[in-house]
Amino acid sequence: MARKSNNEETSVEIRFEARAEQRSVPSFGAKLWDRFARWSYRISGRLVALSRVCKKRILIPAALYTFAFTDVCVKGAQWLWLETVCAAHEARVSLARLKANRITAACLMASLTVAAISTTLFGLGFSLSINGEEVGYIMNAEDLNLAVKNVEAQVSAALGRPYGLQPNTKLTFGLVERDRVLDPAAVEKKLVEAVSEISELYVLTVDGEVVGASYQKENLQRLLDGFHAVSEQGTLLKTSFNREVRIEKTVAETSLLKSDTAILEQLSANITEDHYYTVRRGDTWEAIAQENGLSVEQLKEMNDGVSLRRGNRLLVSAALPYLEVEHIMQETTVESVAYKTVETKTDSLYVGTKRVQKKGVPGNARVTAKNTFVNGEKVATEQVSYEVLKQPVDEVVEVGTKKLPSVRGISASGDGLATGKMIRPVSGAIVYSDYGYRKSGFHTGVDLATSAGTPVRASDGGTVTFAGWKGDFGNLVIISHGNGLSTYYAHNSKLSVRVGQKVSRGQRIASVGSTGRSTGPHCHFEVRVNGKNVNPWRYIS
Repeated sequence: MARKSNNEETSVEIRFEARAEQRSVPSFGAKLWDRFARWSYRISGRLVALSRVCKKRILIPAALYTFAFTDVCVKGAQWLWLETVCAAHEARVSLARLKANRITAACLMASLTVAAISTTLFGLGFSLSINGEEVGYIMNAEDLNLAVKNVEAQVSAALGRPYGLQPNTKLTFGLVERDRVLDPAAVEKKLVEAVSEISELYVLTVDGEVVGASYQKENLQRLLDGFHAVSEQGTLLKTSFNREVRIEKTVAETSLLKSDTAILEQLSANITEDHYYTVRRGDTWEAIAQENGLSVEQLKEMNDGVSLRRGNRLLVSAALPYLEVEHIMQETTVESVAYKTVETKTDSLYVGTKRVQKKGVPGNARVTAKNTFVNGEKVATEQVSYEVLKQPVDEVVEVGTKKLPSVRGISASGDGLATGKMIRPVSGAIVYSDYGYRKSGFHTGVDLATSAGTPVRASDGGTVTFAGWKGDFGNLVIISHGNGLSTYYAHNSKLSVRVGQKVSRGQRIASVGSTGRSTGPHCHFEVRVNGKNVNPWRYIS
């Protein structure tokens, strides 16, 4: 662009001044333009000043910082390259040295490995052979002698006598494998396995005396558990023996092995047997007891029911068992509780007669007891607790107070009244066999012998409760006289009464005969109280 000349500038200014003179009063647009021009000038001036500040404070320092950063990067790259070159050089040198000593290092490692393996797997010791067969290694010959002594000691203890072990062994010195070296227990086991006369057994002893042996402990324990076992129900609290019983695992002779039957026979055997004394004329309980080292009470208890009749045998020394076992068991049962009988007097009944006004009802109770058994037999009972579950109801019985009518001779009225005074059931008979012991055993009644067909009469008034055939009694009549008292009339040829019939004292009830177990015509007469035999002569007047 061509620059304007001074003449042109002068002409412009003249024109501007001329225009200014012509517009002495500016318009609104001129004012606005003038203000815009001034503000534009100011803004442009500030922009110029700002550009100068940016150039001085930003662009120049930025350029300087860029140059410094570039210089640092260049120097860092130079240092990194130098270090890389040095490391590569050192690696080449080390690799060369390692290559040069490779054979030496390999030989050294191989030597160390061989030495370690040899020390771990092998060593100097003895090879042990038993009966020509190699069984392992030991490091010291004394280990074999010690094992032999230990086995001998175990067998001697089991047998109760000295035992000498003579094994066929051989030791060979040399290099041994450490994993086949035997410890002392293993050496003893090899010796036991090699000798057929001994073995590892479970031995059953009683007070140190060998009873038998087995390979299984459970077998011996089962025999002990079943020895005189108690079959009754209950909880087993304790089991004990009167002697020390032990089951031990030990080395012993195989000859100790026994069958279950043989072991039980020895456990059940007696150390001593029963001893008896034969009664002679003139012997007394005191003399026999003193002669045998017993008290009179002990002697009578051992011979309950045996009399001092000549020829009888009395037990004076009971057998002593080889082993006794005691079981203590606890049992809980529900038992009946008996009711009480309450008697009330009434004048509506004759003296000696009773009538039940109100029947009694038994109760029940839970009873817990500890029972002691010796060799399977109950010897003692101890009550632990007693709990009444149901209370009994008392029985009320009316007892007659009415005076009996006079009785003369024999009455046949059949009133069934008991007088309380019995007569002989057979008149004119002789006492053939009395109440008590006789050769065939205990006689529970009185035999009154007479001719067949003789009348048999009621000893006292009462009610017939049985009339018919009854085993050894033959034709039998039973009369109840009240208050638990009854009489028996046996071996009759003919019966004259029936069940439920009331009879009076002296009334004919049967005829003498010899039915049932009888050696001739007679009347077997018994008196029983609550079902238990008593001496008839205590009631016959």
